[in-house]
Amino acid sequence: GPLAGLNVIDFGHYYAGPMAAMLLADQGANVIRIVRPGKPELREQQYRLFNRNKKLLTLDLKTEESKVQAKSLIEKADVVIENFRPGVMKRLGLDYASVKKINSGLVYLSLPGFASTDKKRAHTQAWEGVIAAAAGLYTDLSLIRRQFNFPPVYTSVPHCSMYGATQGIIAVMAALIAREKHGLGTVIETPLFDAGLSAFSISLVLGGSEKLRECTGMSQPELPDYLKQQFYASTDSPS
Repeated sequence: GPLAGLNVIDFGHYYAGPMAAMLLADQGANVIRIVRPGKPELREQQYRLFNRNKKLLTLDLKTEESKVQAKSLIEKADVVIENFRPGVMKRLGLDYASVKKINSGLVYLSLPGFASTDKKRAHTQAWEGVIAAAAGLYTDLSLIRRQFNFPPVYTSVPHCSMYGATQGIIAVMAALIAREKHGLGTVIETPLFDAGLSAFSISLVLGGSEKLRECTGMSQPELPDYLKQQFYASTDSPS
């Protein structure tokens, strides 16, 4: 594939990190997935999907021996991917500030749930549902739903992780191209919350339907009587 010879270390877990590394592996990159000891965090079908074309290496990063082994892999890598909460990799001594000393050309992709600069939410356990709820994906995704007063609608599709992984890998490829000119790597942070916001309608970005009308000068249209029957009432079934 076009990325043959590219060495990637995947410290990801659940969706975002493994998905990002999978996209690189699909294009021929040599990906080593660092797996923590114990039972896999995903169901077998998902686990097999996200780890396709990868080599799996079990390491307990809480032990010094495993940290030394991880650093030896990073020293020879082109790309590192992780999606822990901000501060976790630093506590392990594997954050970009620590490892760039041994590999100046490293491109380091971090995919936290919330940005490291988000003082209120950076250390929140950012499960997919938590991120999607914060981004308004269950409530503000459709202006029509808001007009009819519909309740939040849940989706099991990991939108934030999907778009975060995709946007993160696009940034990685841009960094690798730039490295061809100056020889230096960089660190990239793609918060999944921000990725979820950027991926959907302008109503989310502008703060919902009310903010959209305020910014555009649009007035709330009066619905015809036959559509008013579709309004959601407290006696209706949420499904």
